[in-house]
Amino acid sequence: MKTGNKVKNQVSVPTWIKSNEEFCPFCLKGLIDTDGSIHLTSDKKRMVINFKNNSKPLVESFRDMCTKLKIRTNELYEGSTLTRGKIFKHFKLEISKINQVNRFISIINPEKWKNRKKYLLDTLNKNGSNWA
Repeated sequence: MKTGNKVKNQVSVPTWIKSNEEFCPFCLKGLIDTDGSIHLTSDKKRMVINFKNNSKPLVESFRDMCTKLKIRTNELYEGSTLTRGKIFKHFKLEISKINQVNRFISIINPEKWKNRKKYLLDTLNKNGSNWA
């Protein structure tokens, strides 16, 4: 990987990682645990996984590795964030279908899941979600 600012350099995951099905879960775990989230929708009836970063190639790499592992993501979303008086462009992917969220969690086993699992599942159950 190129040294320096990942956003300014618009870094991506190296091809040798993206193309190797054994390495993809480890890389995805690192990415989701640093720049991702596992949260409930506003009605607290569905769980969603988001990956957001200011480097478009990095978000595209996340999508490519999910695809390699047969995990479907939603379309790439482009937005902007105001931080310290500056506007930054960001890119975001979402995994929102129940079976795809479950697949991601079972394959990747992110630390964020381990830390929030009880709260998320208890809240879904309390709100009558049909979470499987």
